[in-house]
Amino acid sequence: MNSKKTNAKEIILDAVLKLIDEVEHIEEITSRRITEKAGVNLAMINYYYQSKENLINQAVSHKMESITSQISVMSSDDSAYEQLIRLLISTADLSFKYNKFFKLAVEAEMRNGYMNSMDLIMPFLKEIYNSYNPIELKVVAMQLMIPFHQIVMYPDLYGKYLDTDFFEKIKRDETIVKMIESVLGK
Repeated sequence: MNSKKTNAKEIILDAVLKLIDEVEHIEEITSRRITEKAGVNLAMINYYYQSKENLINQAVSHKMESITSQISVMSSDDSAYEQLIRLLISTADLSFKYNKFFKLAVEAEMRNGYMNSMDLIMPFLKEIYNSYNPIELKVVAMQLMIPFHQIVMYPDLYGKYLDTDFFEKIKRDETIVKMIESVLGK
């Protein structure tokens, strides 16, 4: 691929990344807005990304990788249970630090059936519940991740229900640990 093609592809992706920071909902990112921001014609989106949806998904994944790289490194000395708690608390910290973006990412994740999130915690669950079969592990993953996504989407609503201010770290951490303990039976 020559540098002009790579450059146009990168310019389009960069335009979508900027639009993600500007909008409240992914639906506000239209092909026209992308092409105006990138200074390219509509055919370029389809040429490089096959569809606007593929382009947005790649941009969301790119942004998520950048943000989630900030998640605390897990210590091999900790149990899988402790590592899972740290992972979910670190993810929650980032989701409330970058709440607007995470809402966009969660919208995309919800459309994908929460698969990436559940796959992220599956290694910990396999170690915690080594006697569970794959379906049982997936049910546990769903029980953990779906409420987490709902809280990111609607923190005020679930904050009232759970009597927690999810934007206050101490209260959020306490509630997360309670949720994990409740689901995992610890």
